[in-house]
Amino acid sequence: MINSEPMSKYESEPKAKECIIPPKYQGNFKLSNSDEPIYELYGVTNHYGGLGGGHYTAYAKNNGKWYDYNDSSVRACSESSIGGSGAYILFYKRKD
Repeated sequence: MINSEPMSKYESEPKAKECIIPPKYQGNFKLSNSDEPIYELYGVTNHYGGLGGGHYTAYAKNNGKWYDYNDSSVRACSESSIGGSGAYILFYKRKD
């Protein structure tokens, strides 16, 4: 079935203009052994823009080197360039 209504009828911006952050979870996450796990950052997703749209980029570590992914462009980058105000999702792996 094809929708024949004009697309201009639909809003491109979401109605909510603010994010609702749930109350902090008060769980107890003690480990069974006394050693704390160590995690290594291996990826970062970045978002630049607002709730209604924007642009995504990513940083990922491969074979010990960091890379900057931006649409069809991939370039090597230094670890010091990772993160910043656009960091949206961080990816960690547990080191054994």
